[in-house]
Amino acid sequence: RDYTVELVRELYDLGFDEVVLADVRHPTLDIGVNVTYTRNMSTTPSPVNAVCGFALSVAEQLRDRPGKLSIYCDSAPALVRPDAATGQDAVLFMKLFDRVYYRTDKFAYPYNVTDIENNVEIGNVRDRLVPVVENYLPDNDSWVLVDVPEEE
Repeated sequence: RDYTVELVRELYDLGFDEVVLADVRHPTLDIGVNVTYTRNMSTTPSPVNAVCGFALSVAEQLRDRPGKLSIYCDSAPALVRPDAATGQDAVLFMKLFDRVYYRTDKFAYPYNVTDIENNVEIGNVRDRLVPVVENYLPDNDSWVLVDVPEEE
């Protein structure tokens, strides 16, 4: 946690105006594989508590940040509720971070917005949920275009 905070502060010092955290997720494991958590937790250890605890700690330590702090969400279920597999919770992420990036496509994106929009308490969902899409520009203020050559 502290290492991540130090890296983010260093990026701001270098002039970055936004830092996006990626792969903040619990590894998905085969059934029957046990995970040992080395960090003492005030709640029962679980993927959701581990990932959300990490996110909360990092966001709290960077509360005085000079730029935007955003995060990737890799889970469609996390747009609605905490995902027990990845540990991600986009509803919580929307409260902690400036923007939530989500890889999607032009057909699913409207449904992704519908899934989370009632849980976005700060700002406009279309400004804060940043779609990462291939060969499509959504009707948003923020988006990431992945330009992929189309097959002939």
